Amino acid sequence: MTFAEDTCQVKRGGVTVACPGGWRILDENEREVVIANFGAGPGVTKDTRSGPGRATIAVSTMPKQYRKFSEWIFAAHKVAPDAVEEKLEIAGKGGRKVRVIRMVPSDGATKGPAYSSYFVEMKEPLLIELSFRLDDPKRMEYDTSARALIEGLAF
Repeated sequence: MTFAEDTCQVKRGGVTVACPGGWRILDENEREVVIANFGAGPGVTKDTRSGPGRATIAVSTMPKQYRKFSEWIFAAHKVAPDAVEEKLEIAGKGGRKVRVIRMVPSDGATKGPAYSSYFVEMKEPLLIELSFRLDDPKRMEYDTSARALIEGLAF
């Protein structure tokens, strides 16, 4: 398996954004682009999403069955009813702010897989989903990388 080492760019929903430093494309298909902070090695496949020191960010567009951004958020709450929602405004490339709904697991768990889902409301809404392990000491760095990806978008 090879990873794009030079210029990692995520192309989805009519936008192109550079990957955060140290991240590279792990997998790309019609549904999503997945970037990772790790490279090829023993036990790593295109389906690897986390592990010690490993995190991924999947970028996808809003599924066609939703007509509005609010329907997508409603469905996300149905899938993860215990998730905590945070409403953000993040300035993208060029300074324009965009509404972002961040959903994270409720407090309590300290080990196992975790996620931060960023639903970005723009002309063609995007989901930027960070996957990592809760006990990973670099988890805050991963969140910073996910936000940097949003800030790199041109709205």
